[in-house]
Amino acid sequence: MKILFATLFILAQIVYGQNFSVNEKIVKTPKDKNDFATLLFEVKDEKGETLYSISENIPYDLPYPSLHLFKDGASVLVNAFNATVKFFDKNGAGISISRLSKRLEYKRAILTDCGTEKAVFVSTAPFEENAKIFLFDKNGNPIFEKEAPFKLPAGVRISSNDSLFAVSGVTWTNRGQKKFTDFYNDKGELFFETEKYFQRGEFFANNTKFLGWFEMNLFVISLTEKQLLTDIVPSNGNYIATSFADKFIYFVTYRDAKFRKGKFEFRDLYLNKYSLNGQLISMKKLEIKKAYNIGFKRNNAVYLNVDNKIILCK
Repeated sequence: MKILFATLFILAQIVYGQNFSVNEKIVKTPKDKNDFATLLFEVKDEKGETLYSISENIPYDLPYPSLHLFKDGASVLVNAFNATVKFFDKNGAGISISRLSKRLEYKRAILTDCGTEKAVFVSTAPFEENAKIFLFDKNGNPIFEKEAPFKLPAGVRISSNDSLFAVSGVTWTNRGQKKFTDFYNDKGELFFETEKYFQRGEFFANNTKFLGWFEMNLFVISLTEKQLLTDIVPSNGNYIATSFADKFIYFVTYRDAKFRKGKFEFRDLYLNKYSLNGQLISMKKLEIKKAYNIGFKRNNAVYLNVDNKIILCK
């Protein structure tokens, strides 16, 4: 059976403001256990034109891989079942392939984030005591591998200059469950640790601050001061769909979401604006009955993109 390692808002979010995106298609479904599925990954530019495509055949009933993009459109195809990472250049030509583990595993999860020249992978499986962290360059050369201080990874994010990355996870002690986030430099050295927990996050303010969020909690860390600046729970008690920060913190919350025809449908959306010290500035109900793709982008001002409807964030 296929194992789905994703949360609702991760599946639904498209990140706008980047120059590239991935469109995934299932072009062939298996007829029986001796057949295979064919997946087509199309890498598109900001105009929606296809730059290159990658096709992958998957044996019957095995988990599907995922494609992740570097800033220039180069990519890495991650297959959690066999722990392979395949690197492609910005024209779609294959560069290299590596295996993070020699063992096949249905229940393995590999969280991935790509920066400008480097990619971070956090891999776990039931037979491993703790998750493992891997840093590769975009040509597929390993930089380092180390054991994470947790068993179950939750989130991973690399800074825009590749100098820092954050990994979040959960472990269990004699006192119960422990959640935390670790920040590492590009040599794998621990830079800072906090007990906050994220599944989605962003470095901002020239990589001096970090914004993380999970379900109904959002926080901001100062990396220069190595301390928590802001801890926010939305006042309307809603779940966070996506967030963005520069001089202010912006995020969209929702009260209802349903899975329809292969994608999540959000309803009852609110746009929230907070100061960096956690003070509510405004909360506005969006006059949108339903939405599928939600994200922020910046172009002199901050805009919210809801299914290609652009809203200025005042």
